[in-house]
Amino acid sequence: MAEKYIDTPELARRTNKSESFWNKKRVSGDGPPYITCGRSILYAESDVEAWLASQKRTSTSDTGKALSIEQSAGVRRYERAEQAQPAGA
Repeated sequence: MAEKYIDTPELARRTNKSESFWNKKRVSGDGPPYITCGRSILYAESDVEAWLASQKRTSTSDTGKALSIEQSAGVRRYERAEQAQPAGA
């Protein structure tokens, strides 16, 4: 299946954040991975979902770095594997 891409205005709409927020994230390197296509900025939906998942916190006092996208993907694979095992296995 072909990867789906969204632009900055669509990302802003989906996340209820401003385009300026995402522009600043892109400049600082703190946002999801993106590609340029001419003058257009595009985000792979899977990269955005993985980046958003990596930003999850369980406490407001958590000051540690978020998991990288690769680490987050590994955590999700681990969680799915645990769920697939019967209880007590």
